[in-house]
Amino acid sequence: AALTRRNRELYLGGIRALTSTVDAKDPHTRGHSARVGRMARLIAEQMELPREQIERVELAGLLHDVGKVAIPDVILQKPGPLDQEERAIMMGHTEMGAHILGEAGSDVLDPLVPLVLHHHEWWDGRGYPHSLRGDDIPVGAQIIAVADAFDTMTHDRPYRKRSTVQEAWAELERGSGTQFAPAVVSATAAAIELLPPSDEIDALAPDRIPNLVEPLAESGGQLGDLRSLGILVGLARISSHMTDLASLIRQTLALVSERLDMSLVLLLSPGGRRHTSV
Repeated sequence: AALTRRNRELYLGGIRALTSTVDAKDPHTRGHSARVGRMARLIAEQMELPREQIERVELAGLLHDVGKVAIPDVILQKPGPLDQEERAIMMGHTEMGAHILGEAGSDVLDPLVPLVLHHHEWWDGRGYPHSLRGDDIPVGAQIIAVADAFDTMTHDRPYRKRSTVQEAWAELERGSGTQFAPAVVSATAAAIELLPPSDEIDALAPDRIPNLVEPLAESGGQLGDLRSLGILVGLARISSHMTDLASLIRQTLALVSERLDMSLVLLLSPGGRRHTSV
């Protein structure tokens, strides 16, 4: 348990360091990565992707701009449109981000590489860096592309004011089938409906990193099995404040049932007693 906790802390610390570095490079986009990760998750859930893939999409959304650490500040913080040469340099952030994650040599981060690399591809093939089109673009990258555009439009930039949610949605609709995957845009409509009624966009900003414990373990590498780690951390949270055994058993059964996606879970205790989830 101590080793698992230590490994988890190391991964979380590394991810926090990466996202904080991106935020520090460009204060105008602070919180953008966290919001994109959260919005990407909402969209992936509406598309009913497998749970493991949903977690991976969220983590890739969180790290999608990590390549910007290599972009010169004079370009990254320019208070206006980029010229052709500056734009070419900025476009390199996708390949740099993929390189950074790939060079980490981590079973956890390796699956994120194609999602980060291709999140600026266009559905019609006019994107970058490889001009992929249609279903050749990884689904996770398709989702991050929409989440990224939505958050960018709904937040202020030095050279323009934010759009409303309705205006941003209209742009996504216009780009469906050209810039964006139609299925992802359709799912985004439902995701937007899940936003709180007030201060919709900023509500996506809370730090989601601690809730991404499961994807850090999903590949069965240093941190062990995905579900096992999720259950372990959940049990630690429950037991830290629980004094009533009956409540502890009830919450443990509910946790295991949720994590394993099973409707019936049986817990056997010493003496042959049986406790069943509902």
